[in-house]
Amino acid sequence: MFTVQDAIPIGERLIYFMIKTIKESGTVVVTCRQIPRADADLYACASLWNHYRTLKLDEDKILKHSHINSLSPIEKRMMCQLDSVCFLIKKVPFMKFKFNETLKYAEDLDLGFRLTKNGYSIAFLAREGVIHSHNRHPLYYLKRSYVDNEILAKILGSDTQKIEMLPLLQALSIVYSSLNSSVKNIRSLGVEEPRKFIEYIKILGRKNLNQANNYTDGPLAEFFQILVKLNKPTNVNNEIIEKVLMAFEHHLNLLHEFLEYYTPSSLEEVESAIYKAFSTIAGSLIANAFGNGPEIEEIKRYLGEGV
Repeated sequence: MFTVQDAIPIGERLIYFMIKTIKESGTVVVTCRQIPRADADLYACASLWNHYRTLKLDEDKILKHSHINSLSPIEKRMMCQLDSVCFLIKKVPFMKFKFNETLKYAEDLDLGFRLTKNGYSIAFLAREGVIHSHNRHPLYYLKRSYVDNEILAKILGSDTQKIEMLPLLQALSIVYSSLNSSVKNIRSLGVEEPRKFIEYIKILGRKNLNQANNYTDGPLAEFFQILVKLNKPTNVNNEIIEKVLMAFEHHLNLLHEFLEYYTPSSLEEVESAIYKAFSTIAGSLIANAFGNGPEIEEIKRYLGEGV
């Protein structure tokens, strides 16, 4: 059994149910869901909620596919869910496949993919789980999303359209600057309803795109100041800006929807979640971008640290 030091079983019979599932289903490995801690913030809760919804893991399931290589990356991801926050595996198959120690991240998912590819099935328990979550800084989500998407593309492949790195970084800078200006404007308007706050961000975000010098505000100022120093100016690419905006607005819509089930403690918590949503899409877009040069390598090195 593999777990992490801060995961707490939701009941006293978690291991019993995991062993029972392996014996009755004929699988070799079983994993379970994560449940946010009582002090988990809005984005930590929304991320787990959307994670299991996206992977369609809302009930106990046996994950198996005889031709997993023929699936799309997201379909592969749905079939090989294995989470080392808590999983139990038979000794013989584990000693045969083991973790890939050349990976710095997602070694649990890689193991799940290799098991599935070799004909084994994975059991997922939704009715059992462990309490586990972290309240992270937006900069962590930027780095985490970058590393996550970079490694997942190596394991599962990628069908994401590639974007040129330098125009993307400029587009991210423009949208981040607009976000900072929008947050300031909404504060001055005295908006207090969380979902209305998010709606205003979407509206003002597009109106403030011309205010592209507001890098020193907000929790990602460190990263965007690095971009200002390293990034060579390029012509503004409105098509890439629109892609960034659409990805960001999609994450804002997820937050907006989740607020039907969650009551934040303050508007600062909502504001922080908005920055974390932007950080997540920024990291994923950078991971799927192409380009080379010393400036780009420096940015990649920075994003790969501390996760």
